Amino acid sequence: MTTEERFEKIEAGIRDLIIVSRTVLSSIEQLGGTVGELGGMVGELREAQKQTDEKFNALIQAQAETEQKLNRLADIVDKLVRYRGPNGQTGQ
Repeated sequence: MTTEERFEKIEAGIRDLIIVSRTVLSSIEQLGGTVGELGGMVGELREAQKQTDEKFNALIQAQAETEQKLNRLADIVDKLVRYRGPNGQTGQ
């Protein structure tokens, strides 16, 4: 192999490396864009989860209040039934 052939091979190798490096850089840029989009989506998901948690906590609170009201109503009905008697007559 002559010196000229060796230089041509080296130049061809360098050109190939340049092409590969450009491809890698392009892929990294695309990946960076994708990562940025995913980061934005994660932020949106966190906000949505926060809103869902708030609504769920409000629902839990409403459920607890409803149970308390039902218990009070059951107590009132029990007292009325005991006071009135089984046939609706005033108790003795």
